[in-house]
Amino acid sequence: MAGFAADSECWKENVQGNFTVKSAYVIQCGPTAPDDGKLWKTLHSIGDCSQRCLLASSSTASSLVLSVHTGSAVRSSNDVQRLLAEGWFHANSDAGCRIADGSATCGGVIRNHDGHWVQEVAKFIGICSALEAELWGAYITLHAMRGLGITQIVIELDCLEDVRMIQLAFLPPGTPTIMLHLRELLSRTWCVEVYHIARERNRLAHDIAKLANGPSLCPIYFSYPPYPIIISIMLMFSDNC
Repeated sequence: MAGFAADSECWKENVQGNFTVKSAYVIQCGPTAPDDGKLWKTLHSIGDCSQRCLLASSSTASSLVLSVHTGSAVRSSNDVQRLLAEGWFHANSDAGCRIADGSATCGGVIRNHDGHWVQEVAKFIGICSALEAELWGAYITLHAMRGLGITQIVIELDCLEDVRMIQLAFLPPGTPTIMLHLRELLSRTWCVEVYHIARERNRLAHDIAKLANGPSLCPIYFSYPPYPIIISIMLMFSDNC
């Protein structure tokens, strides 16, 4: 048709009759090197993401390192302190369920490497599973940090099941939709380290989740600790004295 480019082949099956990313890439760009087969075999063989997943951003050719840690509290604490000493930002997220109507809320707190308050966020979710609510907490916290332009993040969750799901190379059928959004957010160009911590060490994020009462589904952002959180911080401080 006039005004349109001529048809061209852009996807071709291999000798086994299968369609692959490699076949389309080679047609568009040509072979990357005489031994480019080794490169594609290596990429295809990567499947063990039990501790660390490397995700690449094709648009910028930059890489994101997503590390998921499920070790002991002592080891995790040491690793977090090491990263904070290097200037990384620190976040905690959690979720809760209201006994009255069963609706869920979530929240998160963001601090800089010195522990100074940066922002907190809370959101009313509605009726959902505990797993989904915890994932929502991680999502809105990371989304807020993305909006602040933060690119080096340590985030702590107290739900081990969520941490394990984040580290999966392939998500199983029936995965909550919010997990798909979270994985897309994590695939962007930044560095995120996810740690599992004990629930009693995540009290502040849990209290922040209670600030979202609904019915609005929009996240609520706080640049300064509201009064209930100040009380919570004072109580935690007195418990540690």
